[in-house]
Amino acid sequence: MSNHKFEDIAVRNHATGLRSAAEVFGDFSLEQLGKLDEITEILEALPAVTVDDELDSVLESLREMRDRDA
Repeated sequence: MSNHKFEDIAVRNHATGLRSAAEVFGDFSLEQLGKLDEITEILEALPAVTVDDELDSVLESLREMRDRDA
C-alpha cells in the first residue's frame, strides 16, 4: 500500500512539472494543451500533500525496499 502512496506523490510531482513546463516553454499542440488543462484541473481538485505525507510515504517505501532486499 505504501508504494501506492509514494507513486501517487511522484505522479503528482511529475504532473506539476509538466504544467510548469507548459507555462515556460509553451511549445505544445492544441491536443497537448487540452491534456495539460485536464491535468491542471485534476491537480487542483486533489487534496494537498503535506510534508508529513511525503515523509511517511518515503519512509514506508524505503522500509519495504530494505525488508525486501534483506
